[in-house]
Amino acid sequence: MEDEFAIQSFKPTLSANLAFQRKLLPIFKYRESLLYAIETFQVTLLHGHTGCGKTTQLPQYLYETGWTKEGKIIGCTQPRRLVARSVASRVSEELKTEVGKTCGYKIQFEHNVSSETKIEYMTDGSLLKEILTDPLLERYSVIMIDEVHERTVNIDLLLGILKRILLKRPDLRVILASASANIQKLNNFFYEQDKINTNIISVEGKLYPVDVMYLENPTENYVNTAVETVLNINSSYPSGDILVFLTDRREVDECVKRIEAFSVTTPEDLPMLVPLPLYSGLTMDEQLRVFDIYEQRFRKVIFCTNIAEASVTIDGIVYVIDSGLCKLRIFNPYSRISKLIRVPISKSNAIQRTGRAGRTNPGKCFRLFPKNVYDSLKDESDAEISHTDMLPVVLFLKSIGLRNINQFPFFVPPPTVHIIAALEDLYFLGAIDDYSNLTDPTGFQMVELPLDARLSKALLSSATYDCTYAMLNIVSVVMAGDVFYRPARNHHEATACHATFITEEGDILTCLNVLESFLVRKKDMKWCKTNFLNYNTLNHASEIRRHILPYLQRFRISPERRLTDTGSSKIIECLLQGFFRNVAHLQDDGSYKTISGSPVWIDQKSTMNNKNIPWIMFTSMVEYEGRAFINGITKIESKWLEKFYNRKK
Repeated sequence: MEDEFAIQSFKPTLSANLAFQRKLLPIFKYRESLLYAIETFQVTLLHGHTGCGKTTQLPQYLYETGWTKEGKIIGCTQPRRLVARSVASRVSEELKTEVGKTCGYKIQFEHNVSSETKIEYMTDGSLLKEILTDPLLERYSVIMIDEVHERTVNIDLLLGILKRILLKRPDLRVILASASANIQKLNNFFYEQDKINTNIISVEGKLYPVDVMYLENPTENYVNTAVETVLNINSSYPSGDILVFLTDRREVDECVKRIEAFSVTTPEDLPMLVPLPLYSGLTMDEQLRVFDIYEQRFRKVIFCTNIAEASVTIDGIVYVIDSGLCKLRIFNPYSRISKLIRVPISKSNAIQRTGRAGRTNPGKCFRLFPKNVYDSLKDESDAEISHTDMLPVVLFLKSIGLRNINQFPFFVPPPTVHIIAALEDLYFLGAIDDYSNLTDPTGFQMVELPLDARLSKALLSSATYDCTYAMLNIVSVVMAGDVFYRPARNHHEATACHATFITEEGDILTCLNVLESFLVRKKDMKWCKTNFLNYNTLNHASEIRRHILPYLQRFRISPERRLTDTGSSKIIECLLQGFFRNVAHLQDDGSYKTISGSPVWIDQKSTMNNKNIPWIMFTSMVEYEGRAFINGITKIESKWLEKFYNRKK
C-alpha cells in the first residue's frame, strides 16, 4: 500500500515525557507575548497551528497571571460536547485537581463545575444559553472561542453577540483561536467595522512530524479502500492506533462490522484490531470509549465522522486515514427538508485531520485521493449559517430583544428566505405574535427549554391535554436517540424482543413504552441487555428528563399530570402542536407526500415501515442519496389534522 502513496513531511520536533510537555509545546515560547496582547487589546486573534497547545495552555496562562481574581472566570468554548469534556479533564490533570474544581465543563444536560471553578470549558451553545440570564457575560474576564474556522451557526452567532458586548464592556477580553481560519476577515469584522482593538498572533510549530501520503489514482470505493488501508497498516506498520475519517454513521458502522469480522481470524503475530465508532449520534459514554487504553497486543481503530477533526487528543493515534469527504446538511426553506450531501472537504479540514496523527507521536496520514485533488480543494468550508434551518437562531435573537433580525451583525448574513421560513414556523408554533415579538409565556418558555422548538411546544402544551408525564418522557427519549440495539449476529432474537414493546400508534409511543419500562425497572442494565435495548441511550434519556423537570416546576406545570384513561389520542394531538408541519399522506406507490407536496419514504428502521397507514406524523426528516426518509412515525387521524389546521387559519 505504501508504494501507492507519494510522501511529503512536516518539520520534525522533539518528543518528550508528559511531565515536561507543557513547556515543550510550541505555544510556550509565545506565553509572554500572548499575555501582553490580551492585556492590551480587546480581541486577540490567535492563529495557532494544530498541536501547538492553544486549547489547553492559554486558559492556564491566564489563570496563572490573575485573570480570575475578584470572582471572575475564564471561559473557553468548543463546538462539540466530547471535546469540552475531554479538554477539561486534560487541563484538570495538568493542574493536579479533580474535574469540577479549578477547571470544569458545561455541556447540554451535563454540568461539572463548582464555586471553586476558575476555568470553564463549554459548548458554544452553553455559552449562548448563559447570555439569556447574563446578557453582558459579567462573570467572565476572558472568553476564548476555539476552532473558529468550523464556522458553525453558534460560532457565527457568538461572533456577532460578542461584538455587541465588547462595545459595552471594554474590560472584557475575547480570544478567537483557530488552526486555519482566515484571520484577516475576523480582524476586519471587529476592527474595520467597529474600531474594536484587535491584535493578530500566529503560533507556529508542530510537536511531532507527520508524513502525508496520497493515492496515485482516485479510488472507486473509498470505504473499501479505507478498510484495506487499515488492514495494510496492521500487517506492515509498527504499533500505533488508527483514526479513519468517513462521512456518516452508516459508513462508520459498516466498517466497524467488517473489522470485527476480520478480527476473528487475525493471525497471532499481528495486533488484534479493536474497531470503535465515533459520531455525534452516540451517547457521551459511548463516545468516551475511544479514550480507553488497551494492552499492547491490541490496536484501536476509530472510525469517525468529522467529530474528531479538531481539538480531540486521543493518545496513541499514529495513523490517520482521510477519505477527503464529509456530509453537509443542506436545508430547503420551502419544503423544510434537509438534504445530506456528500462533498469534498476543504484544505483547512484536511490539515486538521492530518494533525490528529501528530499530537502525541510522530505519525502518518493516508489521504485516499491524489495530490492534485488536494490542490483543487477550497481553502475553507462554507459557513453553516448559509445552508441551515434558522429557526433556533431567530428564536434566540428574539429572546435578546432583537426586533429586526437583519440588524444583527452577522459575520456572514444568512439567506433572507431562511429567516422568513423561521419566522413563519415560530409564528405558527405560537412563539411570536403578529408583531414578531416573543409571546408570553409560550415564546419565553420555549427559549428557556434546552429542546428543539417543536418538542418544547409539545411539552408546554401537555398541561392542556393532561399528558405532561408522558410528554416529558417522550421529549427526553426523542432527544436521547435510538433505544433499540440491533446486533447483526442476533438480529432475529432482537427483533422478537423489540416486538414486545411496539405499539400500534408507532415509533414515538413505542419509545415511550420502552423508557417507562426502563424507569419502572430502576434502570436495570441486565434487563436492557436481555431485551436488546440501548442502556446508554435510555440512561441518557432519564438524565435529560431529570434536567428538564426544574423548568416545568418553574413554569408551574405539574410533571405528574397523567391521562385518566389508557387512550393515546390526547398524547398524539399534543405532539401535533409542535409537529403540525410534519404530516404526510399515503400514496399509491407506498410513499408519502408531505403537506408541502414533497415525496418522502418511511425509514426501514421505523416500526411503521410497510404498514400503509393513511395519515402519519413524523419528528425528523432527511434526504439521503436522492430520497427523503422520515423517522419518529406516529399514526394520526385526519380529523385531528383538519381541526388543527382550521384552528390555525
